[in-house]
Amino acid sequence: MGAMKTQYHLDYPTILAGRSEVVHLALQFQAEKQPSTRSGAFAFGLVLDRSGSMGGAPLQCAKEAAKVVLRNMGAEDWFSLVVFENSAQTIIPLQIPSQRAALDGRIDAIEARGSTNLTGGWMLGRDELSKAPAGLPRKLLVLTDGHLNHGITEPEQVRQIVADGMERHQIRTSCLGFGDGYNEDLLEQLANQGGGALHDVTSPEKFPEVFRQELESLLCLSAQNLRVRLRRLHYCSGVAVLSQYPVVAQPDGGVEIMVGDLVSAEERVLVLALEVLPIPTMGDGTPAASVDGEALLELELVYDEITPTGVVSRTEAHTVRVAATQDPAQVKVNEQAIEWVATQETGRFISEAIHLRDRDDLGEMQRRIEALKSKLAHYGCDEKIKKALAHLAAFEYSAREWSARGRKEMKLASMRAAKQSSFYRPPTQEPTDPTQPPPPAAI
Repeated sequence: MGAMKTQYHLDYPTILAGRSEVVHLALQFQAEKQPSTRSGAFAFGLVLDRSGSMGGAPLQCAKEAAKVVLRNMGAEDWFSLVVFENSAQTIIPLQIPSQRAALDGRIDAIEARGSTNLTGGWMLGRDELSKAPAGLPRKLLVLTDGHLNHGITEPEQVRQIVADGMERHQIRTSCLGFGDGYNEDLLEQLANQGGGALHDVTSPEKFPEVFRQELESLLCLSAQNLRVRLRRLHYCSGVAVLSQYPVVAQPDGGVEIMVGDLVSAEERVLVLALEVLPIPTMGDGTPAASVDGEALLELELVYDEITPTGVVSRTEAHTVRVAATQDPAQVKVNEQAIEWVATQETGRFISEAIHLRDRDDLGEMQRRIEALKSKLAHYGCDEKIKKALAHLAAFEYSAREWSARGRKEMKLASMRAAKQSSFYRPPTQEPTDPTQPPPPAAI
């Protein structure tokens, strides 16, 4: 087996000399295919909301889904289950679940009551997973249908707690929001900081599919803790990260982007916007750049590769260069990068435009929509931007009759678009209104 494949693509590999430009860099990661569906043991914790609003069918289906998780545990896997309402309680302490019938009985006994102390539930789930043997992948899946209304309720404080759990204990966090009442902005932040995914579920019957996907993210691990470190070189004056990943400033002035884990054969794309200073020309008019182009960025990729015999730490170094020319005819778009750039530009835009729509700032929202359409059309690659325009059209349609359900669907679409992955896919949903256009193609 070889290391993960990495390629990078600029939307404009050649730019005009003597003028400032913004070019986009798409980093394409292709994880190695694992020889089997299981890469080793893992520790998986459920954090289940049992507040009063979950009573009836939602809680019953969640309990059945928890049993599905138990049935999929291997002989060396570890499992825990924590519930929360006004307070948090451990129903199943972390263990290798050998007595599954008895554990099923504990799950059946869970009843709905109280408010929503999500932070308390997450922290107790963290404490259970922290007991797992060193080196095991650890993941918490938080399931809730509500907001923070008990215990620690300040979103930034909760986000920091989850980020600390990822950094200190290597506990990944995914979130499942059920129904129309949960706080999607909060759950998105927690999943982003926790290196996991946000799932939006409209009916209890979809719980088992989410659990299956989350288990597969542990069963099929190929690369862990992928970090991309950037250092700007002379002609790069700024870097913006279009993809929605945590970014950490480095002491040397660079930044580190926490991309996270990749499963077997997964493809992931990270898009950056680079501000390029004018590249000067020589006395004879030729650009003052090297034969290979002017160096813009130094990239260092650091990750742990999962192999049949263990874990291997990998480090890769790349230098990103752009060529300069005096001839406009030589400035050509790289179509291979356009779909990635357009999709992530649109995902980032929708994430910001949601808040404009919340404030009823429709004029500014529409102005930005038209500006983005014009920017994408400038590429001159209609086929490559078609998917991005479909997502933008879906947002425009939803914004006409703004609702809690429409907002959640747009938030999830923006998050998926800004984390282009071949593994995590948005759920397929049928339009409820026959006049509604079909949802945009899966990313």
